Amino acid sequence: MDEPRLFLAHYHELALKGRNRSWFIGTLVDRLRESLAGLGVKEVRAFKGRIEIALHEEAAAARVADRLRATFGLANFAPAVRCEADLDAILAAAPAVLPREAPRSFRVRATRGDKRFPCTSPEIERRVGAAIHETRGWPVDLRTPGFVLRVEVVTGAAFCTGDREPGAGGLPVGTGGRALALISGGIDSPVAAWRVMGRGCRLAFVHFHSHPLTSRRSQDAVRAVVARLARYQGASSLTLVPFADLQRHIVAHAPSSLRTVLYRRMMLRLADAIAARLQAAALVTGDVLGQVASQTLENLAAMEGIARAPVLRPLVAADKDAIVTAARDLGTLPWAVTADEDCCAVFQPRQPATRASRETVTAIEAGWDLDGLVGAALAGATDEWCAPDWE
Repeated sequence: MDEPRLFLAHYHELALKGRNRSWFIGTLVDRLRESLAGLGVKEVRAFKGRIEIALHEEAAAARVADRLRATFGLANFAPAVRCEADLDAILAAAPAVLPREAPRSFRVRATRGDKRFPCTSPEIERRVGAAIHETRGWPVDLRTPGFVLRVEVVTGAAFCTGDREPGAGGLPVGTGGRALALISGGIDSPVAAWRVMGRGCRLAFVHFHSHPLTSRRSQDAVRAVVARLARYQGASSLTLVPFADLQRHIVAHAPSSLRTVLYRRMMLRLADAIAARLQAAALVTGDVLGQVASQTLENLAAMEGIARAPVLRPLVAADKDAIVTAARDLGTLPWAVTADEDCCAVFQPRQPATRASRETVTAIEAGWDLDGLVGAALAGATDEWCAPDWE
């Protein structure tokens, strides 16, 4: 098959929407146009429950396909050719999407959205399949074919498509509001952020670092992670917050066993203030229940009520192996920094509390100038933009 000049994409969850369906689809089309800008795409348009992506001759189809794989809202996509809604036209167009190398077997699947078309779906399958078998000699296998040629007949047109690739699924970014993701140098938080983006949220990111108590490695790693996540939503904002002075204060004014819980409470205060500035409606963390001392049920409860914005924890009940697999598939795993580069590991107690009470930590903080501590940290924060790492 030559490089396609057309991709045909399908959505699934969007089709289940009611009166807002056209808005969701319009947002998906806008997101595709934004992502595909500069790649030689002629047109992106919604058409009869599908989305057509037409390419100019000079467009690199492989680069377009990469962007389609990273577009939330698409269930699948495939190289395609469009023709008239006529059986002879379909027979003439079908060879354009057949693979160059002979598959072990094939079959044809047809759908007839326009019931006025004179041939039924089974008849289209038989006629097109017989023509390919006769000209190519490929064996037919209706149960486990090596290649599936799809024919979709709609009002005024027909499409022949090759093998479908799965899309990212979910909802288009921008349909679910705006949130702020707390990104560490670890494995979990990028996967959590990716999952929330898949529900339509556009994310901004915040990272707390302990430089000069640690190197700048966690900051560099987070920049790379945000650039990878930006593939799914476009250029993304990253706020870097210095945390070392706050840690020194906590070490000097709190029991060692409660340091990590107090670190996390302070991070939530800072993140909440940044979220308010960015008009983000929620915070996103990579907490996994019981994974580390700070993520026991009691310690998570001790952190509730700190932020005014709701805290989303999409991985709270996830299996660690599944998270690692997701990070590997996402491409963020190589940037996971060693534990000693993470700011929470600075001054880490030997025996951290696993059952901190909200009353205890609140009493400790009562004597602190929380507004002053938060304000000083925010005064040293810096904002950056991370472009998608396509190149």
